[in-house]
Amino acid sequence: MEVTNIIRKQMRDSKLPLAVATARLEDFLMLPIKRLEPPSLHHRALALTELHSLGAHDAHYVALAEMYGCDLWVDDDRLLRAVRGRLTFVKSIGDYPLPPPVPS
Repeated sequence: MEVTNIIRKQMRDSKLPLAVATARLEDFLMLPIKRLEPPSLHHRALALTELHSLGAHDAHYVALAEMYGCDLWVDDDRLLRAVRGRLTFVKSIGDYPLPPPVPS
């Protein structure tokens, strides 16, 4: 996640094009380092940073939820605004349905 974050900062600060950023990410992913995350996670997260102006950390959480087909419940108004209407699986924790109270 940190490598993607660094590359995203280079994209923002140095106007690094997505194609070059993706090539840099691929160079890193080719290193003989054992990783436990899904193989395409970093590529998808990097694309999400560009598509929705997300930070790399948020983009990784969104990419994981997308890959696993689950909802992502967050308490982050900036993230919610960035994906509103486009990534409907990203939801406000304030909208989480609470169970009915247990009678005492």
